[in-house]
Amino acid sequence: SSAIGGGYMVSTNGVDMFPLAFYSSLVGMTSSAKSLTIKKCFSFLIDEQVRIDRQWKEETADMKQQELEAKRMKTLIYRDSHLTTLLRSVLPYNPKGVTRILDELIEWINSMNQLSKKEGIDEQIWLSTWDGVPYSAIRSGNQKFTIEKPFIGIIGGIQYQKLKELFKNDRGFSGFISRILFAVPEVDEIPLIHPEYSMNLAISSINETLQKDLYNRIAYNSYDEKPFVVKSNAEANKLYYAWVIKHTKRINAIREFDQKELEAAIFGKMKNYILRIGAILAL
Repeated sequence: SSAIGGGYMVSTNGVDMFPLAFYSSLVGMTSSAKSLTIKKCFSFLIDEQVRIDRQWKEETADMKQQELEAKRMKTLIYRDSHLTTLLRSVLPYNPKGVTRILDELIEWINSMNQLSKKEGIDEQIWLSTWDGVPYSAIRSGNQKFTIEKPFIGIIGGIQYQKLKELFKNDRGFSGFISRILFAVPEVDEIPLIHPEYSMNLAISSINETLQKDLYNRIAYNSYDEKPFVVKSNAEANKLYYAWVIKHTKRINAIREFDQKELEAAIFGKMKNYILRIGAILAL
């Protein structure tokens, strides 16, 4: 997805199209190799960003501030940026889009609305960006700023204990959480990796070669270009619809608690748990 960016879109019916942007998180206990996994998955793109950064450093070494501000910054992978800077200074010059890679996904949540004195609208912007909805802003003096097809990917790790932080500010009801794809391990444990072990190059090279091919072959250098549309076939639609039905039924089965009911349910279970522990200790 990061290698393809906004250059490709998918359609299941030949009419409606959606981008391949993603918000995702690897869930697991501390030291379960979440960061290492992400680094391995994005190896080529991370190395490509290092090359881009070195080139930027060389080209801007002797530039004055005014010249630096006017220079277009090429970006593929990034770690930190205020959303306003991302929308106004990065995405306009990177139509294929960018991906934010984080060790901890909670860093993304905590960075929202940092420039707002009151409640900001960062979450609402992220909600629409996931769908590739055009972003536009109007300022005084009839200055209009527009990004027709924003493309941003987000990936990071998170521990089970911190998952509850994602649901604050009613994110569980706004559709924000529903946009995040969580990867949960079947076996939750700290891996024992020998210091001399390294992944077989025959395996890792497949991933790197694929990313390199997609990144270099799919040139999407302007928002004026039309993205290539891939229409899924009947078999793919069948699998996709089965997945939708399964998870839609699960979501519809969830009772919508209000905040007080939810807190009462959580603390009620905690109280029962504490009483049970006390009874065991008493024995």
